[in-house]
Amino acid sequence: MKLIAPAYYPQFSCIAGECRHSCCIGWEIDIDEETAETYRTFPGEIGRRMRQCIDFDAEPPHFILQGDEERCPFLNDKGLCDIILGCGEGALCQICTDHPRWRNFYSDRTEIGLGLCCEAAAALVLGWEAPVSMICLSDDGERAAPTVEEEKFFLLRDKLLVQIQNREKPLDERIADMLASVGGVRYQDMTVWENYLSGLEILDSAWVELLSGIDGEGIALPGCAGEQLISYLLLRHMPKVLDGEDAAVIVSFSVLAYDLIKALFAQCEVQEFSALCNIVRLFSSEIEYSEDNLYAIFDEIASS
Repeated sequence: MKLIAPAYYPQFSCIAGECRHSCCIGWEIDIDEETAETYRTFPGEIGRRMRQCIDFDAEPPHFILQGDEERCPFLNDKGLCDIILGCGEGALCQICTDHPRWRNFYSDRTEIGLGLCCEAAAALVLGWEAPVSMICLSDDGERAAPTVEEEKFFLLRDKLLVQIQNREKPLDERIADMLASVGGVRYQDMTVWENYLSGLEILDSAWVELLSGIDGEGIALPGCAGEQLISYLLLRHMPKVLDGEDAAVIVSFSVLAYDLIKALFAQCEVQEFSALCNIVRLFSSEIEYSEDNLYAIFDEIASS
């Protein structure tokens, strides 16, 4: 079995205390059972804190968040993790080890990528200049063949990626080619989506404030950010086709996300790359990391 990732993946590293939007604040942090059992009997002062700051009776066990900010109890005032500082990264629970990584599983491979809810991941992905390619991170030598359905899926996904990365054409033409391949639709007027998106589950009020300023179609994103954003969304979400989702819906969603972020970027006082990364981080947190919100949008696209 192979572990496959986008070429930029190995360059990712957590920026820890420099992060302005820590994943250790405002997110419920579940603890896998194996790690929870370790934490129950962990020695020393940090073990005492674990037993004081973890709800072991919950299903699943989780850290008891602290204060109005809902901070992880092990996030210190320098933005660093006391568990890592005291015990090393090997002592982290699975979700803390994995974040912001996502995985898609196939018969012959596992694909891994970086979620854009992390500002460091967003900066890396959106700032990547080369067309995205996939590399093999590891191979245990076990061989399995993809199913017939997976083979068809890979052909379609690879075709879409070639289309969106065809830099001989303007990006809008590439998008049109991609949508035509699956019968997808494009929603150019983002004011239509403002009320709908504001009515979904909201994690951060900053997202609603951002949506309320939409007043047009948006402006071009810097560099190759638009291409990289759509490529990322295809890599992450197209596998849902194998679970029964319509390819046209996934591609239309990817283009909708691009046009929405263009519109949000247009209202920034200064159109800087860091501002774009923050918009994408918010979008990913509010939409991609809420299955209810994500599939609600899929349903809305399918019914339109």
